[in-house]
Amino acid sequence: MTTDTITLNQPTQLELDQAYEKYIDEGIARGRADVKAGRVDSYENVKKRILDKCLNR
Repeated sequence: MTTDTITLNQPTQLELDQAYEKYIDEGIARGRADVKAGRVDSYENVKKRILDKCLNR
């Protein structure tokens, strides 16, 4: 494998940025769908579950 081959096979920064933007957009869409469907939990409940899990090992 040559340096040219390695360089040509690597994604460009633009491609990486576009993939990341797509990943973020899809995550936001899933989150909005969860809110719309009522699949949410309060901050207090999430905090309690995390603290209980971390402190009760």
